Amino acid sequence: MTKNKKGKKSARKQPVNGPKQRPKQQKAKKMQMSGSKAIAHRKHHRDVCSITDPFCLHARAARRPDGLSQNTIPYTVRGMVGVTTDSNGNAYVVVTPNFGRYWGAQASWVNGTSTFDIPAVWTATASNAFLTTNAAEIRIVSAGCVVTNIASMTTCQGTLHTGVLAYSVPSQQCPLLNLNNSEDFLKPMTAGMQQSFIFKPLGTDAHAFRKTSDITNTAAYFDWTSVFIEISGGAISTPTLTIEYVFNLEIQLTQAGVSTTGLASAISNAKPANPIALSAQTTVHSTIPSMIAGGVEVVEKKISAAASTALDYLLSSAEDFGLGLLGL
Repeated sequence: MTKNKKGKKSARKQPVNGPKQRPKQQKAKKMQMSGSKAIAHRKHHRDVCSITDPFCLHARAARRPDGLSQNTIPYTVRGMVGVTTDSNGNAYVVVTPNFGRYWGAQASWVNGTSTFDIPAVWTATASNAFLTTNAAEIRIVSAGCVVTNIASMTTCQGTLHTGVLAYSVPSQQCPLLNLNNSEDFLKPMTAGMQQSFIFKPLGTDAHAFRKTSDITNTAAYFDWTSVFIEISGGAISTPTLTIEYVFNLEIQLTQAGVSTTGLASAISNAKPANPIALSAQTTVHSTIPSMIAGGVEVVEKKISAAASTALDYLLSSAEDFGLGLLGL
C-alpha cells in the first residue's frame, strides 16, 4: 500500500501483464555466446599472428595449425646481410625464403647494359649445416626481412627500389628500375629509413613439407614470394644497407637429429587443427601489403589489427551456428 497526496492509502499498481518476469533463457544464451566469442578471439588471435607476422615473439615457436605437425619441432633461421654499392653506385639483392637453407644472392651490375645479372647459385645461411644434418623435411611457417639504410647523412644519396616477385627467380638479367612487378616501392634514400617485407605463400604447396635433400642452392622450389632490393645512383662503393631476414620453419628430424642432445625432447604431437586461424591468415595476407614502410613495430600493429578484423567476422559467423565452431 502507498499514500497519495491526500494521505489516503491506495493499492500499489501492478504491471498490466503481471509481475516482472525473469530474463528469457534465449537472452542468457546470447550472453553466453558473446562471452565465448571474446574468449575465442583472444585464443585465435595469437595463432593468427604467429603464422602471419614473422617478427612476432610467438612466431619463433610456431607450428602451422593444420593438424600435419606430427613429430616436428619449430626452428627459426635469422641472419643479416650487408649491401655495398659498386663502382657505379648501384646494388641489387634478391631475398628468397628457400626453406632456411639459402637466403638469396647479390647480383652484379653488367656495364653498358643497365641490367643486373642474378647468379644461378644462392648463398647459404648460417643454419644450412644444422638443417642438412638434423632436418629430414622442412616447411616454412612464416618469413620476412627488414631493410635498414645505414649510410650517413653525408653519404646517403640515390634511389631505393624494392619489389615483390610472385614467381620463380631464374638466373637472368634484370633491368634497372623495372616497375612491372606485383608490388613496387620507389623512394629517395634517406638516412635511417626502414622497409619491412612479409613473404607470402603462393598456393597450397607452400605449406607442404619438402625433403631437405631436395632443397639445393639452385632453388628448385618457389612456393613463396621473393623480394628484391635495388639501389641506383647511390654513393660509390659504400656500405649502404643491411638486410635482416627471419625464416620460421617447422622441421622433421633425421635419425641423427633425434639422437642429438636436446632435440628429441623438443618433439611434440601435432598441433590441433585450427581452421579459423588458417582462414584468418588468408584474409590477413590478402589485405596487408607485402612491403610495409617502417620496422617490425609497424608490421606488428598492422598485422594485429588485420587479424582482429578478420577474426571479428569469422567468429561472428561461427557464433550464429554454435559454440563448437568457435574452436572452444
